[in-house]
This record gives sequence, structure tokens and C-alpha cells, in this order.
Amino acid sequence: MRPRGIQDVLSSKEYSSTQRSSHGATRVRGLRDVLLGQNMTDRSIPATHAQRLSEISWLDQEMDRLNREANIVQANLDRVQTRMAEISDYRKSLLVIVRDDLKALSERFPEADSGPVSNGTRSRQPDRDFEIVAIKY
Repeated sequence: MRPRGIQDVLSSKEYSSTQRSSHGATRVRGLRDVLLGQNMTDRSIPATHAQRLSEISWLDQEMDRLNREANIVQANLDRVQTRMAEISDYRKSLLVIVRDDLKALSERFPEADSGPVSNGTRSRQPDRDFEIVAIKY
């Protein structure tokens, strides 16, 4: 239900939101007396045919706006899910490469895997140009 405006109040001539002056004229006391959608406990039906048509038009526009918003949210959700799938695939491919590298290293240097590892020891192999450093956490 859309919030009631000053025109709705003026056209409905409700006693609660209008006051009679000594000259017999009706005037609105102020915007504080205009009911908002949050304050309305019951669903009032518009009094005139024109108000009903106006309400239907407003509801149609609100439905269109909500449909546009839902389409935007769905597009964002699809974009996020696509990006998550890309990241997952990339992560899996990197894990395969790392596992292959570790397997190749363990086949190439079996003594690094087999022997007891002391904390921070260094060993120098005479036939190699590099040092193997074993670190145990």
C-alpha cells in the first residue's frame, strides 16, 4: 500500500485529519496527520474509482521496479558464481602443478624424504652445486 499523500487526505475528507473552522471551511492540520504506510494497520480500499485506478497504476509500477531490481540481483549473483567457478578451477590446476612438482622433487631427491630430519641441519653433497636444508616445524 502506498503512503497516503496530501491529495488523498484532501479528497477523502476524513474527520481525523481535517478540522472545521468557524467559517465552515475544512483544512488539513498538517503533514503529521497524514498516515504513512507504516502506521496503517488495516488495508483501506480507495474511496473513488480514480483513486482505485491510481492505486493499481502505482502497484504496477512498483511490480516493474521490483522485477528490475530482481533482475539486477540475479545478474550479480550469476556473475559472482561464474567468478567463483573460475577461481576454483584455477586453484585446482595450481594444486595439480604443485603436487606434480613435489612428486618430481621426491623422485629426484629420495634422500631428502627418507632420512631422519634434524632441526636446521645442513648437508652438502659433493656432486651437487646446492645445499639441502631440512627444516622441521
